[in-house]
Amino acid sequence: MFQLDPRSGVPIYLQLKERIRHQVTSGRLAPGTRLPTVRELAVDLRINANTVSRVYSELQREGYLETRQGSGTYVREVGRDLREARRDRVRELLREIVAEGLNLGYTQEELIAALKAEIDRIHDKDRRDSP
Repeated sequence: MFQLDPRSGVPIYLQLKERIRHQVTSGRLAPGTRLPTVRELAVDLRINANTVSRVYSELQREGYLETRQGSGTYVREVGRDLREARRDRVRELLREIVAEGLNLGYTQEELIAALKAEIDRIHDKDRRDSP
């Protein structure tokens, strides 16, 4: 369900958190979808259960997941607050990318072209990876 790369240099918990967040925000994990238990996911990914627990807890605080007593962890319905938080997060990331690109000497046109190329690359990869 979630592919992780231990050699990427990005901490495993951040990779997992971003993968789950992306699956929720893209609609691949629909509201009401039950996620694997902490133990199941830890065994499946061969990572520490505390890592999975930390990710689930953080995503619950951020409004992406909910835990139902005795039933498990589920994807929450994306409400107005979460949509605004997602929009704010994208703006924050774009600001960082634009600032870094400009500092590196890229023009506005080059940054737009690079962003479009990356979007196309990701869409192409997603289409190839879909069953």
